[in-house]
Amino acid sequence: MINIKPQFETRFLATGTLDKVERVEYADGTKELLKLTLKAGEDYFTYTIFNTKKEPQRVRGMMTKLRKGDFLKASGIVSNNEYEDKEGNIRKTQNYTAFYTEHIDEIGSPRVFITIAGILTKKVDKEDLGGKEITIRVFDDYREVNDLYTMSVDEKMGDFFEDVNEGDNISVTAEYINRAVAEIKTDNIKSYGASVEGIAPAGIARKFKNKVNVIQGYILAEESEIDEEETFFEIDNDDIPF
Repeated sequence: MINIKPQFETRFLATGTLDKVERVEYADGTKELLKLTLKAGEDYFTYTIFNTKKEPQRVRGMMTKLRKGDFLKASGIVSNNEYEDKEGNIRKTQNYTAFYTEHIDEIGSPRVFITIAGILTKKVDKEDLGGKEITIRVFDDYREVNDLYTMSVDEKMGDFFEDVNEGDNISVTAEYINRAVAEIKTDNIKSYGASVEGIAPAGIARKFKNKVNVIQGYILAEESEIDEEETFFEIDNDDIPF
């Protein structure tokens, strides 16, 4: 076991074609933001851009540079948000806030990845009811709160799921999935002509799939092994691909 004092954090890296841009202004007029939606393969991913102290006109500047169909790369942080709906119920959503958005040359397989480092607080094997899931607790230094992130675990990650225990400090990379899929498998339906991957035939009922699916993981250290007074080597941010 390698003892690393992990930097608890949540980040995302997205590439895709710009599908939609929406400028949102707060009711009191004090803040504004951009909501960008990228099409990454079959999936749609929405994130936000805020003004900053260094760039107080960042939102307006970005609006002049972005056009539908642009191919973009974005990276930033993930956070949880609680709000009260019209019925008075408390709802939770995940927010994706970009620190960087840039135009890049189009790539063949655009995707969205989320990396999370934190303490494993729960793992559940639902078997036929959705498969394996893990929940990671991440301390948000800025807001000084603990956030919980629940993700599915890819079927190829069975060994990782078995090896991790509650209380372990872990780091995972997950793929963001947000798409409509056929409710039944179409593999056994006789087809003619060219095979088109990822497209379900018309007339077949579809359901919406939205999940964060872990495809890679690391066990960093057990929570009991972490001592605030002990000196651990630092993790260089330059080594993190964002």
